[in-house]
Amino acid sequence: MTLFAQHGSRRGGVTSTILVDGLRQGLVTGAIFSPANEEPDALDTLVSDCHEASPTAELMIDPQVYVATLSGTRDTKLKKYPWFPTKVLKPASFTLRATPKLVGAVLDWQYQRGVTTVVTPTVPITALDAEPYSQISYMMAQESCAHHAEQGVGKPLLVTLLIREDALQRTEAVREFVDRLRVLDPAPAGFYVIVERLNPGYSQIFEERALANLLWCCHILGTLDGFRVVVGYTDLVGVLAQAAGAEATACGWHQSLRSFHRQRWMPSFGRTPRKRFTSMPLFDSLLINPEVLAVSHAGLFERIRSNTANDTRMPDEQAWTLTTSTMHHWASIGRGLTQVQAGKTPTERMERVEDLLRRGIALGKQIENKGIPFEQRSPASHLENWRRSIKLFRDAVRI
Repeated sequence: MTLFAQHGSRRGGVTSTILVDGLRQGLVTGAIFSPANEEPDALDTLVSDCHEASPTAELMIDPQVYVATLSGTRDTKLKKYPWFPTKVLKPASFTLRATPKLVGAVLDWQYQRGVTTVVTPTVPITALDAEPYSQISYMMAQESCAHHAEQGVGKPLLVTLLIREDALQRTEAVREFVDRLRVLDPAPAGFYVIVERLNPGYSQIFEERALANLLWCCHILGTLDGFRVVVGYTDLVGVLAQAAGAEATACGWHQSLRSFHRQRWMPSFGRTPRKRFTSMPLFDSLLINPEVLAVSHAGLFERIRSNTANDTRMPDEQAWTLTTSTMHHWASIGRGLTQVQAGKTPTERMERVEDLLRRGIALGKQIENKGIPFEQRSPASHLENWRRSIKLFRDAVRI
């Protein structure tokens, strides 16, 4: 079980500092880089710095071609990359001649970088069985696999899938789409999966059927078929994805790097986030003020700790920097992954997850009974949501 850093927006030198420190400390074992946030030369330097910090780290670049299908996006550094489209891509843009050319340019550029894994370009899928982009996404996957088989340089290839959350609710469509992926020929090494969330805010709530089907995808492609499955922008729910069969999950330092939504690419997006403290027992990131402060006053701080080096005492909000918060968040997720990893079979791992959720729900009710206010929901309410998803998933795969 593996946690990657989801690279993104930077402030000063914080990007390189957080990534390099996280890799050196072993809190993350790889990184997924965002060209939208780095000049081409700077990205090459960052990849090199990360490799130097951890020679065994898995390093990959998400080419983010899907951004070119969106209208009215904010200005990013993507336009400085030679393969990024200069105009908004429409379904008609993906002709039999243009698609292989785009795919080839993106992959050939990655072959020359210092990454360990190559990632394919893709487009956003809003429905798996009823709109052109699902077919275009599959066509790009086919073209990528064919190009890589002929031109690849010995590095593994991950096919990117960017699927909207509500598209995952339709079970039959999900299964039919996955059946097509399972027979890609030539076959990729695996899949890089991103779920486009419908709620742009920071929330652990996931549509139940969509989460169940995401876990099903991880199990079928990862556990049964032996593909590598990397799920990006997953945050704490990544523990469930890895228990189901994903090889790795990824999250970053800002909330926009812990779940994916297209509003991230719009001009109005972005504001200074309030400081949060990650509680692995609650599977949540709580606002230091007022939530963690109120829990501490009620004498329950020890119960919400993740038991990492950074949470031996109530955090000082002024001293709780972005770097400290990120290291604590990654370490907390690592604790959860370690607990689940002790299960040797998919059934044992899911039982361990469910045991952790039961404990979290009981703790959440204890906090709620103390009358402690939470900003948007009762503590651990999302865990009931996750439990229902797990039941749907386990019933489907019979584990």
